[in-house]
Amino acid sequence: MFDFPGGLYAVGTAKDGNEEDMNRVKKMISQWVKDSGYFEEISDRHKMSHVCTPKIFKEKMGYNLTDFFVPIIAK
Repeated sequence: MFDFPGGLYAVGTAKDGNEEDMNRVKKMISQWVKDSGYFEEISDRHKMSHVCTPKIFKEKMGYNLTDFFVPIIAK
């Protein structure tokens, strides 16, 4: 058990295992945060990722999707 402080996250989805797509999405998230004028990334909290697709999606599409969570805070 641990205390989870919660918070805001900017989230984007990419093809899991596709390094080019995953890097593109991470850059897009960072750029969106910078361009928003309202948010900034929190450097002392870890970024997270999670494979968000069910087994049937992988079977039908041939790949999984991964959500990337970037912790942010209002300026």
